[in-house]
Amino acid sequence: MPTRNDIAFRSAKPRQKPFKLSDGGGLYLLVQPNAAKLWRLAYRFDGKQKLLALGPYPVTSALRDLNPPAWYAFKTSFNRR
Repeated sequence: MPTRNDIAFRSAKPRQKPFKLSDGGGLYLLVQPNAAKLWRLAYRFDGKQKLLALGPYPVTSALRDLNPPAWYAFKTSFNRR
């Protein structure tokens, strides 16, 4: 999973429109015009695209450090039937 370093996220400046800084595996940082930085996870479940709001940057930045099996378990745990 390709990742950006923390400096790229920390130094992201707001623009007129919201923009995304991808971190790989569906995880990205959404930078809002009001300078809010929010983690989002895009994923698919039953063939439908979903979006999960994980929380503000840097509070939830520890999610980036999960190893791939733990990350997969996290991604699949909230859509159990």
